[in-house]
Amino acid sequence: MNKIINIKLFVAVAALLVSFAVDAITVKRISRGVFNDIVAAQPTLYIIEGDCMLSRDVALADGSVLKFEGGQINGNGTIKGNRIMIDAPRYRIFGDNVKINGIANGEVSAHWWGAVGDGVAYDCGAIKRALRDAASSWVVLDNLKYLTNETIVLGRAQKLRCDGTLSYRGSGAAIELTDTDIEVDIRELRQNAGTSFEQTAAFKASGVLFTGNVYNANINIDRILYFNRAFDLAPKHSRQSADRFCGIQYCKISWQFVAGEYGIYIDMVSGMILDSVARRTWVNENQFNGGRLLCRYGIYSTPVDDRYRDRIGVINGNVFNCIGFEGEGKVKCKAITLHNAWHNNFTNIRLSEGYVPIGNTWIELTQCGYLTFDFKSQIPYSAVKATRCNHIEICANITDNGLGYLSGYDRMYILNENGAYNPLNNNPLDKNSQNVKLLTRGPSATSEVRHTYVGATVAGSRGGVVKTVNFNDLFFTGTGDMKVFSDKSFITVNDYSTLNISTDHSLVNANLGLELVCKISAGSKVVITNAKGKKITLTENGVYQIKPAGATFELLKIAESGSRIISFQ
Repeated sequence: MNKIINIKLFVAVAALLVSFAVDAITVKRISRGVFNDIVAAQPTLYIIEGDCMLSRDVALADGSVLKFEGGQINGNGTIKGNRIMIDAPRYRIFGDNVKINGIANGEVSAHWWGAVGDGVAYDCGAIKRALRDAASSWVVLDNLKYLTNETIVLGRAQKLRCDGTLSYRGSGAAIELTDTDIEVDIRELRQNAGTSFEQTAAFKASGVLFTGNVYNANINIDRILYFNRAFDLAPKHSRQSADRFCGIQYCKISWQFVAGEYGIYIDMVSGMILDSVARRTWVNENQFNGGRLLCRYGIYSTPVDDRYRDRIGVINGNVFNCIGFEGEGKVKCKAITLHNAWHNNFTNIRLSEGYVPIGNTWIELTQCGYLTFDFKSQIPYSAVKATRCNHIEICANITDNGLGYLSGYDRMYILNENGAYNPLNNNPLDKNSQNVKLLTRGPSATSEVRHTYVGATVAGSRGGVVKTVNFNDLFFTGTGDMKVFSDKSFITVNDYSTLNISTDHSLVNANLGLELVCKISAGSKVVITNAKGKKITLTENGVYQIKPAGATFELLKIAESGSRIISFQ
């Protein structure tokens, strides 16, 4: 690394010397004394052979060169100038209270400001001093082990590269991004207190925190290990009385491997401060390029509740590409949890079938719309839960959880009865809308299924009619290449009739979130029978939620006066 820097410096210095007349270049050697006393008015090559002192601010002529051959500049003050080149090996050349402005190097070593890289001494002070003075030059850390206990904050156009390991021992964030055009390239970033994946839940530290307005950042980290939140996107202004809008936009985020509690954590709430100023936050039009996420929660965004109806935070227009979701041992990966995400695209996504058991939710979407998922793995239809969502498309091999009801479908659409709702347009939210999953082998969903009625109707003469159905048939309709699966079943029983429901080999065993919306007239009833012959008899109108109970289930009756559980008898 040192040889590479020296070669680049040699070329740069040579170019600078050629840009001036040869007789205009002054060479001065310094072995001791006060640096200020030997500063020349013309471009000068200063060769620092021994330690010297800076007693006050000093200005160097444009194109001057500081070449260090064993010495160091100490004292107090700032070395100012334009196109100042630094030629030095990897050792400390500036004291704590010496600043330098106008560096022309494309890269500078953090060791020039005191970095050690032994994995024992804290290097955060040296890294911060290097970033302070480097302006838009790359601050470079070698292939060593660097340890910090303070957050490294990067502002506008700052650049940091670490060819080794950067370890963080703290509770905040290892790296914080606060402005535009930032670049980060790190081989390994890790929480120093952690040694295993199982410990990450207890740690509160973030690997890379995006806050404020962060635009056009280019972040590449090969490995991020043992943080609670590897990539923490939390748009939030510090000037609370002045700023009404803040967001993270046009950033490129890449990685190879992440192990932690959350892989990509999107916080849309902390920036919506409830005061007299209306605030909006967004995470828009960014690119996330994986890489594996070995996390309890792969991609997660915080819920946005009704308190923020007038200041909705939206996750819009992002691309998530080539990401693999994994678990380890007993730790399962909840792949994707999103709230208020619209017009996002997920391509070449691999899910962890080997780690997430059948019956669990892998993807949970709330108030989302126009999302497209292209999965390179099989997806049980029960693994996707959508609430108040519009137009969700999933391309994969959709399976039926072994219930024998569906098999080999390769596309799923989740549609909402309230097709007009979109928080980007501030339309009101219909909390009672129905989600419909359309599983199809065909190329596209048809508009007719949006209002598909799924359920059963029983009506006959006053003597009563008895009808028997399987539980699954209450939630599925359609034939051939299309099946519509709804999370709600609408049941109407009139005229002293009876609807018998058998639950053998049915969806309830797959632990799905299902509802029975029942309209039962006087004298009519719904009788549900489980595999052991026990029954639940319903005679009241209302909404009944399916509540798993061991190998069977119970019903939870929802009413204004409160809820009550109904068990098989």
